[in-house]
Formats: sequence, C-alpha cells, structure tokens
Amino acid sequence: MPWPGKGAVWRAERGGSLLYNLNDAFFIFFRGPFYAIPLDQATKAMAPPLNRYLRDGFDGPTCSGTRQGLENHSIGQTVEDPRRIAPYEDVMGMVDSQDFLAVSNCACRQRKRVDPDSARCEHPDEVCLHFGDLAHYLVDNGLSREITREEAKDILKIAADAGLVHAVSNRQKEVDTICNCCRCSCVFFESYHVLKHDRSHDFSNYRLKLNPETCKACGLCVQRCPIQALTLEDSSLAKNKQGKAATLMNPDQCLGCGVCVHKCPTQSLILEPPAEIQDPPEDRREWMTKLVMDQQQAEVRGIRGAKK
Repeated sequence: MPWPGKGAVWRAERGGSLLYNLNDAFFIFFRGPFYAIPLDQATKAMAPPLNRYLRDGFDGPTCSGTRQGLENHSIGQTVEDPRRIAPYEDVMGMVDSQDFLAVSNCACRQRKRVDPDSARCEHPDEVCLHFGDLAHYLVDNGLSREITREEAKDILKIAADAGLVHAVSNRQKEVDTICNCCRCSCVFFESYHVLKHDRSHDFSNYRLKLNPETCKACGLCVQRCPIQALTLEDSSLAKNKQGKAATLMNPDQCLGCGVCVHKCPTQSLILEPPAEIQDPPEDRREWMTKLVMDQQQAEVRGIRGAKK
C-alpha cells in the first residue's frame, strides 16, 4: 500500500478538479522518500538495498541509452557571453521566471549517507530546487520547503562554489527541477564512473575553451571536473614555471557544465557555443519517446554484439 507523504501518489488540481495518479517507480523509491527532513527509519533501512539495486540492475537499462534524464546547465557567470544563453540554459534566468520555488535535500546524497556501505559525501545537502506543480506537491507533502528567488540564487551560488553540476529536467517546457549533482552520489554520475556507461548527463550547449598562455597550472580545474576529463600536460604555450597547462583529454566527453570555469583563478577557461546547437526535447512526451527509442536501439546493439 502507498505510504502517506512519501510521493507514491501524485495529486494535482486542474480546472477545479482533483486528479490522482501513481508516480513512476524512480520517484517513489529513489526520490520522494529521500527528499524528506529528517528521514524516517523505514526510509533509512531501504537505502542500502536500493543502492545495490541501482548498481546491479536498475541503472543498466535506464542509463545505458543516449538520452539522459538530466541535462547540464551552466551558471551565467561562467559563459563567455551570457546573453547567448537560451532561456532553458541559464539557471539564474530560470529562477527569475518562476512564481513558486521550493528546495529539498538531494535525494541521491541522502540515500548514500544513510548507507554504511557507501562512501561519505561532504557536499551540501539542501540544494535540490523545484518549481511549478512539483514544488507545490513536495511542499504539501512535507518533502520540501518554499523559498524565495533570492534564496534559490544563493543556493545556486553555494552549489557552484562547492563544485556541483547544475542539471535540469531534460526538456524545454515545464522544467520543474534544478539538481546540483556531485560525482560521488549522483545516480547519473554513478552510471558513468561505476557502471562505465558512455555518458552521465546530456551535454549542455557549450564547450570548454582553454587558454594555455594564462594557465598557472594550479590543477584546481582538474580536481573539480566531475567526469575527470581534464589533466595538466606540458605545453609550449604555457608561461608558468611548471611549463604545463590544463588540457582536455577527450573533448567529446566534456559536459560543458562550467564547474572548472567557475573557480579558475586566471580565467583561463571559458565556455563557448559549439558549431551546432542541439536543443533538448520539447516536453515530457518527446523526451519519453526519445528515451524509449534510445533504449531499444541500445538493446539491439547489445544483441548484435552478443551474436558476434
């Protein structure tokens, strides 16, 4: 039976009528219960088997395709020309466009912290932002609290300083969440680092540009990169004593998240638009259609590979 206040049943009002439907399994088990403050004993007991299930089964089919549930978005100050950012690219602008905002604990971080077999994550807890119907739903169920636009922007700044990746619902319309993801707890980063899938989040519409002449080889960007795509290498253009500069090992893997850019002391890294802009799906329906098609294609590739 669904438990009250845990996100099993979705309740919304449309045209003066109340509508109910069952939430998806990911929300019921991996998100809703772990947004709460504090976690009850049943939720804490559920964390270890859920974490094992993510690694051993659930994450395989859900994260192995090319269409991910979250897309990277960069904080405005890290982009070479912030005016070029589309409305769904600028997390600060996204906050300004909302009339109801809420914040909850990061469900991934909570789930890992109450599991004795998971590594301890030291990143901020209360950084998961919600808007619209989802925000109202979470507040009404005691899984989130209402905040102002100014508070939301402060949270985004804290998250950026902590090296967290701003990732939003992967669609252009009805975006309802800005996650601030860490590579040690996030389910999508776990699929990349632990299960060795091709990607974690979908890429932003920005790519990293490096200037080796001004790089001082401090290595901060290398430490902050969530997918470990940066390294320090010898460079003939470097003017620091070490003769090294930050270098992308595999440019195609760069998420364009701006985490490395945000704290660069010499502003030697910027984000710039790629030659071809790829918009995310228009809405939930288009995203789900593409997700199903991607997973079917991934299964076909797997079958063909097994036959070889």
